[in-house]
Amino acid sequence: MSSREHAAVAESVVTGPVAESVGTSALGSSTLGPSSATGRMGPSVVALPGPQSGKLDRQVFDGGGKGLFRALSSPSEFSALPALKEVSGLEAWKLFRVKVNLCGSVVFNFGECIMRPRGVMLCTSYPVVYELYNQEIQAKHATLQEVLQFIGDNRQAGASLDAVAEEVVHMAANNIFRPLPPTSSAAVAAAALQTLVEDDLDCALDPVYVAGWLHLQLVYEIFLTLIVSPCLGSKTSKRLVDQNFMLRLLALFSSEDVREREYLKTITHRLYGKVTLMRSFIRKSIENIFVLYIEDHFVKSGVSELLEILGSIINGFAQPLKDEHLQFLHRCMIPLHKAKNVIAFHQQLSYCMVQYVEKDCRLATPIILGILKYWPISNTPKEVLFINEIEDILDVVTPPQDILLPLFKKLSQCIKSPHFQISERTLFLWNNPKIIKLVNQNKQALYPIVIAALQNNTQSHWNFTVHSLSFNVSKLLAEADPRLYAQCTEELTSIEEPAECRRRDDDRWKLFFECR
Repeated sequence: MSSREHAAVAESVVTGPVAESVGTSALGSSTLGPSSATGRMGPSVVALPGPQSGKLDRQVFDGGGKGLFRALSSPSEFSALPALKEVSGLEAWKLFRVKVNLCGSVVFNFGECIMRPRGVMLCTSYPVVYELYNQEIQAKHATLQEVLQFIGDNRQAGASLDAVAEEVVHMAANNIFRPLPPTSSAAVAAAALQTLVEDDLDCALDPVYVAGWLHLQLVYEIFLTLIVSPCLGSKTSKRLVDQNFMLRLLALFSSEDVREREYLKTITHRLYGKVTLMRSFIRKSIENIFVLYIEDHFVKSGVSELLEILGSIINGFAQPLKDEHLQFLHRCMIPLHKAKNVIAFHQQLSYCMVQYVEKDCRLATPIILGILKYWPISNTPKEVLFINEIEDILDVVTPPQDILLPLFKKLSQCIKSPHFQISERTLFLWNNPKIIKLVNQNKQALYPIVIAALQNNTQSHWNFTVHSLSFNVSKLLAEADPRLYAQCTEELTSIEEPAECRRRDDDRWKLFFECR
C-alpha cells in the first residue's frame, strides 16, 4: 500500500460503522455494547455458574456490574466473525478493529476452573457446562492468534496501525489489568527458605502459574508487537500510555508467575525507551515500590525484574549524575541490601551498584559503607554474596584509605570466621590481581590487619582448606614485603607473650591450690 492508501484506510477505520456492525451481526445488541461515545466496548467478565445454580447459563458483567444471561447453546461471538485472511484492504482493517474490541470486551474468569492438560477446562460439577465454556475460551484464543498474526504482518502499515493503536491498548488493558491473588504459601515458603536454609539443602518448590495464561500470553505478545512497531511514534505512545496505565502495569510485577514478569520487564523497558516524557515518572514509581518493599518487609515478587530494568537505565545515565539519580541510590538502592530475601535479587542489585560506581567513582564510599552497615551476622549465603559484591566494586575503583580500613577490618573478621565457606571466599580475594595491588599500595595500614587474621587461622582454624589458603596468602604477603611482614609478625608475638605468661601463671596457681 502507498502512504495515500494507508491514510484512506486509517480514516475509514476511525469513522467507519464499526460499532454498529459489532452490535448487530457479531455480538448482539442485548449482550455487549459501546461504553462511550467513541464506540469502544466496555470490559465484560464472563463468569462460571455457581454450584448453587443448575442453569446452563453464563453471566456476562458489563462495566456497570449488571448481570446479563444468555444460553451457552447460542452461537459464539468469536466464531460468528469471518477470518482476517478471508478479507483484505479496508474491510480487513474494519474486521481487525471488530475482533480487537471483542477480545477486549469478553474476559473469561479462569479463577473458578481447573486447567487440565491440553487446555481442557473441567469441573466436578456440570461437566457439560464447562466443556461448552472451554469451547468459548478456545474461540477467543484463536481470535487472539489472528490478531497477533495480522498486527505482525502489518507492523509497517503506518497510519492504519496508528489508527487502531488505541483499541489495541484498550484491549490489552482490559485483559491484563486485574486484581492479583494474595501471595501464595509457596512464595512465602520460598522467601523463608532463601534466608534460612543452607546451599546443600534441596528445597525446590513448584512454580506458581497464572490461571488464564492461554490468553494472557497472546495479549502480551500483541501489546509488545504494537510497542516495538517502528510506525508507532512517541507522540502516539504518549497519548495512549499515561501515568495511570504505567502505575497499573508496574503493579503487575507482583505476579508470582515468572513468565508474566518477563513480559512485563520487556514491555516496561520498551515503553521507557519510547515514551521519553514518562521516564522520570517510571523511575519515581519504581523508587516508591522499593521504598514500600524495604519498609514493609513483605514477600514481593518482581524486584529482580525491576532491578534488571534499572541496570539498563543506569547504564544510560549522563555524567555528571543528577541529584535525582543520587537520591535514588541513597533512598532505595543501598537500603535494599537489608532485605531478608536479598538472595533472590542480589545479582541484579550488585550490577546496579557497579554501574553507579562506573558512572562516578566517588559513589564507592557511600555504597561500601552501606554494605558494611547492613552486613549480615549469621546468614552465611548472604555474607558470601556481600563479599562477591565487594570484589566487583574493588575491580572497578580504588576507594580512599578511610574506607579501606573499616572494609578490611570486616574482611579480617571474615577470614577468621569459623564457617569455612566465608573464610574460603574471603581468602580467594587474593586471586584477584587488582586486590593484591590494592593491598600492596596500602600495606602500611592493611598488613597488620590482614596478617593478624592469617596468623589466627594458621594456628587454630579447624578446616584444613582454610588453613592451607591462609598459609598461601601469608606467603604472598611475605614475598611482597619481607621486612614489613616480619615486623608485623614480631608485633603480634609481643602482644601474645604477656597473655601467654598470664596463662602460665594461672595454671601454676591452679596447681598450687589443687596440691593443698
